Amino acid sequence: MEKLTLDLPSSYAANKAYLESNSNEFETLVLGSSQIKDAVNPEWLDSPTLNLASGNQHHDTDFKILMSMIERLPKLNNVVLEVSYSHFELPHNGKDFWKNSLFLKYYNINCFERNTYFKDRLIYLSRPPLFSEKIYQHYILKERKTGFNSFGFDTANYHGRFKNLNYDEKKIASAKRFKINQAPNKVLFQHNVKLFYEMLDYLEAKGHNVIICTVPMYTTYHER
Repeated sequence: MEKLTLDLPSSYAANKAYLESNSNEFETLVLGSSQIKDAVNPEWLDSPTLNLASGNQHHDTDFKILMSMIERLPKLNNVVLEVSYSHFELPHNGKDFWKNSLFLKYYNINCFERNTYFKDRLIYLSRPPLFSEKIYQHYILKERKTGFNSFGFDTANYHGRFKNLNYDEKKIASAKRFKINQAPNKVLFQHNVKLFYEMLDYLEAKGHNVIICTVPMYTTYHER
């Protein structure tokens, strides 16, 4: 199962190849969630850019990736950080985030906050139900289409759900959406904001430019 998992088309594998061949050239590092991952195609940018954003990736994981990568990218000048409806309102990923195995396997970044073991690099075991479904879709149903370019960006899925729904506003409005937290939690908010400012202070001390990005939201998000 591990071999089948590793052979799945993956942004992590694509990014690894891109990183290994261009680590001395990157000037810009992009961090954030899937909204940023699917929005920033490094091919379109004049500044050599590495996009390490991924789904459900919060600021604590961004910070760990940043601290690991900053010494490996000698020409790094710019860091793009995402701020969205979820970053200050939801708990951070923490040391047990299932994607930590992906970061370790493909980027050699330890987000576990402890010494790692052999099994920490086993991708299938990081989330068996998810990868079982991906394996079934890719090898049996053959319905997962991807098109990673040499910059680690999936061009086959760039246009996203709206295009799949033919931009029909009624279908878009009725489509299943991510749950948006509506219950205020002052303690959680203060904790998340504190870490974000720590990350900004870290970047200021390193002398890097910071670009804070908020991806536009569709009207149905505001209605929630």
